[in-house]
Amino acid sequence: MTIKTAEQSKPEVAPEHTFLVFRDLAQYTGNKSISTIYRWANLGIFPKQVVTGPGSVAWRQSDVIAWAENPEAWGKANKKGQQDWVDDLDQPK
Repeated sequence: MTIKTAEQSKPEVAPEHTFLVFRDLAQYTGNKSISTIYRWANLGIFPKQVVTGPGSVAWRQSDVIAWAENPEAWGKANKKGQQDWVDDLDQPK
């Protein structure tokens, strides 16, 4: 008889169905602040957060991975008429 641990029993979840909370974004964003992440999302150069409950948000892992693989392409495809967005990434508003 084989006994599975809780970790072994977890079903595989596709990235498009997985969410990341803010602390999980650091591996993709290099420890940017939450205000920077929200600013980028409002500029259309980072994925928008998804409301997951009362007072709770997360980001779709598949969107964050796509952004991390090619942030410039993500920004060009999603920005809202912003010019020179790359120069604006780390500038305070």
